[in-house]
Amino acid sequence: MLKKLLCFAIIFVLSACGFTPVYTGKKNENIIKYTQEIAVAPMDGKSGVIARERLRDQLSPYGLPDKPEYNLTFNDTKVVYEKRGIRPDGTATWGTVVTSVGYKLTKVSDGSVLLDDKEYSFTSYNILSNVYSATVSEEQAAIRGANMIADQIATRIMAYFKNYEGQ
Repeated sequence: MLKKLLCFAIIFVLSACGFTPVYTGKKNENIIKYTQEIAVAPMDGKSGVIARERLRDQLSPYGLPDKPEYNLTFNDTKVVYEKRGIRPDGTATWGTVVTSVGYKLTKVSDGSVLLDDKEYSFTSYNILSNVYSATVSEEQAAIRGANMIADQIATRIMAYFKNYEGQ
């Protein structure tokens, strides 16, 4: 009974605060109207390819724009692999992948900068005794990091265009 009451209270509080998800109703169509017109520039490295494809899928769900109104470019892309959890014999048992990407969203017509920011992701993985398993684990951590970066950038752009409607 207490759980039901708590769930109801949370739903009531969220609806009363004016919270509206980005992906709902007519507003979503307005956001996609803008994001559909973004040309996503290539990114460096394997992680960059993965992030770019995910961004293109999220921002342009109906295909790439013929004549884009906005350009999304990237700079200062870094992927850093570090070994952590060092045993007394000097072998590592845990690793991290830190990914950072700077990005800029510009309007093609006048070259004005709409967004200029940087996103970070931090993923970790286990370093196993089997070399193949350790390599796959490291690659999967890098892929997760690239997907996180793409999700963060897409969310930021969608939030920008959601507020852009009100201007």
